[in-house]
Amino acid sequence: MTAKTVQKSLVLLDLLSRSREPRGVAELGRELGLPKSNVFRLLDTLVEGRYVRRREQDSRYELTLKLWEMGMMSFSQERLVEVARPFLDRLANETGESVHLAIYDEGESVFIDKRDGTHPVRGVTQVGSRAPAYCCATGKVALAYCAPGELARVAARMKRQTPTTITSGPVLQREIKTIRQLGYAVNRGEWFEDVWGIAAAARNGADSMAASIGIWAPKHRVYKQVEPLGKTVAAMADALSVALGCTPRKSDVSASKGN
Repeated sequence: MTAKTVQKSLVLLDLLSRSREPRGVAELGRELGLPKSNVFRLLDTLVEGRYVRRREQDSRYELTLKLWEMGMMSFSQERLVEVARPFLDRLANETGESVHLAIYDEGESVFIDKRDGTHPVRGVTQVGSRAPAYCCATGKVALAYCAPGELARVAARMKRQTPTTITSGPVLQREIKTIRQLGYAVNRGEWFEDVWGIAAAARNGADSMAASIGIWAPKHRVYKQVEPLGKTVAAMADALSVALGCTPRKSDVSASKGN
């Protein structure tokens, strides 16, 4: 898709958003100053992307709710980052390690906020960067909340990144079972060979996973402290869950008292 086509598609979406009723191809073409054939091609692309739908009863076009859903998702992420900010600060201060806030998207962990650690050598990443969910702690804990079909889809696309990357479906299933039992996930150098990570799930008011919060650091500072660090990360995730409206559990209440 060329830049001009993208621009025309955006203008078409804007026109439909300001229309009080569904529009026909001919009238859209007149307002846009485009031939009907061009408008048809633009609409076909937008229909395929589920931004627009064609009404069967009169072949007129209208917006779907996808743009609204995208706007709400963006708003939710902004609120999530705002609410999580003090918990990221606390976790970074308590552990001295780099801290991530991540969400799950199509088999990947997307980092939406971070705090750098205080050590001279530390895990470093960029906000907005992504990692395969099956080989990072924030992603693996998200997979523990996924439906079986989504987990199977991710397992079918696994590729080795380091010698410790999980590439077997049954091994991933066992890992997910362990994560659910412990309440946190561990990345043992599965994305970058000498970098380990620990993450836990923050839940929302519907008791669904809202995000992953976790640390990552050089292996030598993590591998002998997995259990205490895991408990610290899980407690912070529980405290964030309460702040996000989740009904507190006993561990949530105790963690929140330090807030």
